[in-house]
Amino acid sequence: MTVEWSEQSWRVHLPDVDDPLAYVQSLGASTVPLLAQASAARFPDKIAMEIDRDSITHRQLDTEAASAAGWFAARFPPGTRVVLVGRSSLGFVRCYLGALRAGMIVVLANPAYTPAELEHLVSDSGASLTLSDFAEPVGDPLEPVGGPDDVAILAYTSGTTGRPKGVPLTHRNLLTSIRSAMAAWRWSPDDVLTHALPLFHQHGLSGVHATVIAGSSARLFSKFSDSLVESMRSASVLFAVPTIYARLVSSPDAFSGLRLCVCGSAPLSSALAGRLPRVPLVRYGTTESGLDTSNPVDSPRADTIGIPLPGVHVRLQGEEIQLRGPQVFAGYWGDTDDPFTSDGWFRTGDLGEIVDGHLVIKGRSKELIISGGMNVYPREVELALESHPAVVEAAVAGLPDPQWGEQVTAWVVLREQADLIEHARTVLAPYKVPKQVFEVQSLPRNHMGKIDRKRLASPVRRAADLGAFVSVSDVEQGIPVAVKDNIAVDAPVWQRLVDAGCWSMGRTTMPELAYSVLTPGCVNPWDPSRHAGGSSGGSAVAVAVGAVRYALGTDTGGSIRIPAALCGVAGLRPTYGVLPMDGIKPLAPSLDTVGPIALTAADCLWMFEAMGGAVAPVPSSFRVGYSLRFCSNEVRSVLETTMAELPSVSFVEVEIPDARFAASSLMRSEARGLYWPIRDSLSPRLVEILAADSPVVPFPGWTFPAGLDAILLPVTPMPAAPVGTEGLESQYFRFTALASITGLPALSVPAGLADGLPVGAQLLGPSGSESTLCRLGTMIEGTPGSVTLASARANLVYQISRPR
Repeated sequence: MTVEWSEQSWRVHLPDVDDPLAYVQSLGASTVPLLAQASAARFPDKIAMEIDRDSITHRQLDTEAASAAGWFAARFPPGTRVVLVGRSSLGFVRCYLGALRAGMIVVLANPAYTPAELEHLVSDSGASLTLSDFAEPVGDPLEPVGGPDDVAILAYTSGTTGRPKGVPLTHRNLLTSIRSAMAAWRWSPDDVLTHALPLFHQHGLSGVHATVIAGSSARLFSKFSDSLVESMRSASVLFAVPTIYARLVSSPDAFSGLRLCVCGSAPLSSALAGRLPRVPLVRYGTTESGLDTSNPVDSPRADTIGIPLPGVHVRLQGEEIQLRGPQVFAGYWGDTDDPFTSDGWFRTGDLGEIVDGHLVIKGRSKELIISGGMNVYPREVELALESHPAVVEAAVAGLPDPQWGEQVTAWVVLREQADLIEHARTVLAPYKVPKQVFEVQSLPRNHMGKIDRKRLASPVRRAADLGAFVSVSDVEQGIPVAVKDNIAVDAPVWQRLVDAGCWSMGRTTMPELAYSVLTPGCVNPWDPSRHAGGSSGGSAVAVAVGAVRYALGTDTGGSIRIPAALCGVAGLRPTYGVLPMDGIKPLAPSLDTVGPIALTAADCLWMFEAMGGAVAPVPSSFRVGYSLRFCSNEVRSVLETTMAELPSVSFVEVEIPDARFAASSLMRSEARGLYWPIRDSLSPRLVEILAADSPVVPFPGWTFPAGLDAILLPVTPMPAAPVGTEGLESQYFRFTALASITGLPALSVPAGLADGLPVGAQLLGPSGSESTLCRLGTMIEGTPGSVTLASARANLVYQISRPR
């Protein structure tokens, strides 16, 4: 039935063509350079391409491609693999067309690849050249060489379901694919295409092919900006992906002159389509098979991927979409895996069904969730969730579950809060309803907007991957709290939290005896190559990635405030002695205190009160001292901006003493008194620290300045340092030691980002001023820099995900 349906669909796309199959077969009997050369002869002075405002005519482009071809041919024989890596530019296009003209095989590389990813591409393809200087290839003009069945490009799959594989595509593959779509979409030399898609991807590159084949024009952009919106107003065709269409919702008038809007590379939700002034023409394709299906040009629909394009046979085998046709590749590069069935159909791995004569994607076979023996299609659950008006977009995946095998789990971007599990129960069978729903600011996507499900994981799993937990407990009812591993289950402060409805969801990582401003084995969620801080680093990481909202830590010289600042969350060191330390392993009893690490300053205050702390009245206006000396320029800039955003607060510059030497000597002296007798049980590092029986450095008398409600300081003089950086103990300790030695309360709150890393503001106050500090902290959290940080922090749940 699907073969007959395919051939019927060809006639829908090409109603005036008597023999669609013969017509399509003729479309591949050439090469890209030959057709580009023919367009240059027909339309020599027409603008072929404009990229980021640089333009070139068809004749100029053909001349420059011929020159680049001569350069390639003088160095390499036909069939040589050449990697092109760089942003979209006219130089990229001339080198691409020049390499094809010389018979090279072009390997397309994402310029954002890491060195390791690029090395995989070069090694796997056997490339002889990696070219990023597109001005270099200049040589004697060369006529096009090669034929339709020569490999033109070696594309690599996106890698969202595994390591990228090389896909050799011949000129016949490329031309059949784009030219059959052009015929179905009524492409003409008068069309003006515009898009902001990368040219290293087939979606963006197909626009180049269409332009040089038809002799039409294209205005392209290396990234999305208002320039694309302006270009749309005088273009006739738009290529875009759903993430770009989402940004175009606010510019409905820009669509008025377009005759065709094409959407592909990722599913278009019906909710997004409903917000657009017109429904885009949704099409479907794969790296291996080019463009395969499209909605008819005169009847676009958002809820399907259309019907087979001319020349493409589509069938469903056990729900898997399988393809056959002249646009389909012959097999992976150097790969022993056979992607074809025994009777020659390409297995896409995508699952679908035919509804009302149109193909509908249900998901990928590798994404299929098997929960309790029942099959759950992620896309079906995503559509159900996206039908709720509060949901902007959703992603669904299966997480390991000891009872069900896999647990249906959702990640959602919300407009407002909603009970999505209850909503799902009204539209889905019970086994399809998500067991957990995580709210995020955006979904993890690859460069073409396709959801990267390898990066979806639970926040608890994420925290564990980063080294935050010693152990994780089974789920209980109540408020989950991550507890530092030096706090006993019978500690009074913990029992008070239990009475308030809390339960311990896990024990968090800490250094030996909590004696360090670093937490070995625990890395920063903003950049895993950097420190998370210590000694309560595990607790801070657990909060930062959303594993919990609340955590417990201890602070001797800064061990709550430092990791809270480096991880972009809040942390409160209460007034010394107001909370009992019973049941908590001591380090330096004269300095030790227990306190909360939480998402916000208000959360810290709630925990402080639940643990037995007194909440004092807050003044109606604030006079705050500040000292920003001895910190890096980037930290100073963030904190100066924060102060400027608080016009209702009166700031006055003050001097503060350096308490590091007094606090560190007292800490070492008291720790030595406690643990030197059992030094054989300690690590060599700690024995070395405690070995020196040096005198305690006295701290000169200092009292909190009268007339001030708080003092604003940096928490650390710089953002999180790379793992392996020397001398951090003294640097991180510089601004936190004063509260430790004086016993005064201090709060760390996130103030903003410096080069993508959190910067914390420290508020130091007089004894018993925790509520005032937290009110000021809440005000700081409302400044633009802190709001930006909080928005970025919401994405940590998946941003640093490691493939499972």
